[in-house]
Amino acid sequence: MTISLLVDSPSDLPDDIVRKFKIKVVPAIIRFGRQTFMDRVDLTVDEFYEKLMTNPYHPRTFAAPPTIMYDAFEELAAKSDEILAMFISRKTSKFYDTAVRTAELFHKCPVHVYDTESVSVGAALQELYAAEALQKGYTIPQIIARLNQMKNNQSLYVQLETMVYLERGGRLSPSKRIVGSLLRIKPLIQVKDGEVQEFKRTFNKKKGIDIMINELKVKYSDDPVMISVGHIYAREEANELVKRAQEELNVVRIVLVKIGSSVGTHIGPGSFGISAVPFIDY
Repeated sequence: MTISLLVDSPSDLPDDIVRKFKIKVVPAIIRFGRQTFMDRVDLTVDEFYEKLMTNPYHPRTFAAPPTIMYDAFEELAAKSDEILAMFISRKTSKFYDTAVRTAELFHKCPVHVYDTESVSVGAALQELYAAEALQKGYTIPQIIARLNQMKNNQSLYVQLETMVYLERGGRLSPSKRIVGSLLRIKPLIQVKDGEVQEFKRTFNKKKGIDIMINELKVKYSDDPVMISVGHIYAREEANELVKRAQEELNVVRIVLVKIGSSVGTHIGPGSFGISAVPFIDY
């Protein structure tokens, strides 16, 4: 039996993993004013950030419409007996809901739609695990059972450089942004129960890294974990996160992620983060 894996571009799964496992990526839609782009199709991640920093219009991102989702299902059905479709949290995007509705109308092969309840670096970790499990011959029910265990114990933290992009995206009032800028506050956010939440406030990136690593040490102790580290033009901090994780956690797998448009719209350049899940042996 042939099973294909489909993901959304906001999961930020690295290109080398996409190619290696022949994963189908459904692009998000990005709009700068009246200009519309397909994420990573006709607008690269670097091109997106160039526009984010220079375009007078703040971007908006949208899930792919049902027509694009249907075409993706049809492409995979031509060579597959089943499809496992994984998406970022339905609380942050309409991708999951669009896929569920489209799958109900699609009859060429079964489509199993899965909510990672995470975003970006967190979703990418789950998708990598699923890709490897499929390659090893696991069935979709077996994979979903393992994914459920992983995501129920997943951690994801992101350190922001500035509050400016939260304000531009409508997730922060101008007055709070001004106060935060005056105090040089760098918010530390987390994804919990599929939602993005403020976790703590720091005044420098080193303190943010300390907090993230300490939280992971408390939660996972010596248990084996998979981690993913992502950043937006914050390579030095991302490298430090990788170094600290390798030194202080029982890391069995590391994934390096370039954070893309759907999350980057709200957090902006200079941000970096880490996600961890317990490793479940195949």
